[in-house]
Amino acid sequence: MKKIFFILLIFCFSCSNNNQLPNVILILTDDLGYNDVGFNGSTEIFTPNIDGIANNGVLFKEGYVSYPVCGPSRAGLITGRYQDTFGFGKNPLFTPKDPNMGLPLTEQTMADMLKLSNYRTFAVGKWHLGAHESLRPLKRGFDEFFGFLTGGHRYFPEEWTLADETEVKSQNQAYRTKLLRNDERIEENEYLTDALSRESVDFIDRNSDKPFFIYLAYNAPHGPLQATKEYLDRYDHIDDKNRKTYAAMVSAVDDGVGDIISKLKEKGIYDNTIIYFLSDNGGRLRGDSDNGELRGKKGNLFEGGIRVPFIVSGPKVKAIECKVPVVGYDLLPTIIDIVNPDFIPKEKFVAAGAALQFAFGLGAISGPFLCSLFMNATGPNGYFIFLIIFHGIIGIFGLYRMKIRDTKDNPDSQFTPLPQTITPIGMELNPITEPIEEPIKPADETVVEENKTY
Repeated sequence: MKKIFFILLIFCFSCSNNNQLPNVILILTDDLGYNDVGFNGSTEIFTPNIDGIANNGVLFKEGYVSYPVCGPSRAGLITGRYQDTFGFGKNPLFTPKDPNMGLPLTEQTMADMLKLSNYRTFAVGKWHLGAHESLRPLKRGFDEFFGFLTGGHRYFPEEWTLADETEVKSQNQAYRTKLLRNDERIEENEYLTDALSRESVDFIDRNSDKPFFIYLAYNAPHGPLQATKEYLDRYDHIDDKNRKTYAAMVSAVDDGVGDIISKLKEKGIYDNTIIYFLSDNGGRLRGDSDNGELRGKKGNLFEGGIRVPFIVSGPKVKAIECKVPVVGYDLLPTIIDIVNPDFIPKEKFVAAGAALQFAFGLGAISGPFLCSLFMNATGPNGYFIFLIIFHGIIGIFGLYRMKIRDTKDNPDSQFTPLPQTITPIGMELNPITEPIEEPIKPADETVVEENKTY
């Protein structure tokens, strides 16, 4: 028990110099398969730079996100709260005239919180938290933005043919809009993933003398499957066209991570920078991604949809492998504990304690580290909700829990009734009895193009 508690507390480090707040970089990939990085066992896709983060930090073997599709998962991640508590239960559509289609203005973001400690903040890449002008990054705590607003984008600049949102006539067409720099549409000539990496490096270069936060939301390896020759040439050992292109897209991300780490070291701030790396959900398994032994995929509430590559490195973080479950919206409360431990309204971040001991058999655990799990789970009679929280509030909602080891070798129902002696605290949830809708996907998402060079 003491060993587990020690592992958790390692994560809640404080800076050696209170006047030198750590920089924070959150790198979020899109639809990355659990087994598609070296640190989770891939021998087919090369990710040496990402693996370096794992080798120097904490590798969470049971890292989860709060929903198996992009939008809700990101909403939970960036607010530190379970997204259904503020009505963000589905992927938002691209509706630039609708102020209610996205992250509610009642919610504060990770950037809002870090601005209280005078951080410079940058959102780069995929937003997918609202296209209305009131919901865009510069209105949600970010000083700068470079990227796109919708749930995906095409990767080759010659395909960005729509000047702005007024020319978008369908959801698919939003993938073809020109990129935004802050509030202005711009001309860009670089492969999308490379452009996002370049802008992140530039932001570090310009802000290395002050604490900063970068929310780097790569579009890759989300469809459409598109890669340049530079990256494709690394994967001649892969015959399948989809898999080869997907692998090349992951390599582009890895190169970007390498450029970011190199710039941090050049500026002498690598040792004072927290780097998170994870995916928004599991791989989609369309002949491209690989979730390993996990059952299910993106859009499913099995492990293959919600259990993701998840690592962190930073000052005083020791290189360990952690098997205690952690979930995406744990990050914000943990960061607050590090940079602003006196921040008062922590109770807004739903998180807790004794329920986690009961569910996982961990015994008594205390401390500021947030390790919570809140998900919908699939049972033989429909969808049921259960909640496990760990940060001062006790509560379990629902009467069923899903077995954590949900793999391809366990095809049967993964549910065990919970005793009804635990009283829910804070809110009341009823079982969901209707199937969850499939997320909207562009019709041309699986197009493979590989003969581009930039």
